[in-house]
Amino acid sequence: MKRPSNYPTAVDDMMKLAAEADRSDHYKVDRGDGFLLYASSDLSMARAVFALWKERRPRGRYTLRQGIRVLERWPPGRG
Repeated sequence: MKRPSNYPTAVDDMMKLAAEADRSDHYKVDRGDGFLLYASSDLSMARAVFALWKERRPRGRYTLRQGIRVLERWPPGRG
């Protein structure tokens, strides 16, 4: 029988990061399904990550946010 691990998983870490980003003024890049791709207090890095994902997977849906404020969306016409 497999014992449960006491170590945090990558999912746990991402959930903590998302919660921290929501409570602060961090910039977040997330996919259309709500999966967090990036969170930081550095706007230029967040914009670079956003541009990278738009370029890498142009059919995807991405949002660049600061808290609840939406700074950019991809594709541009959705809302």
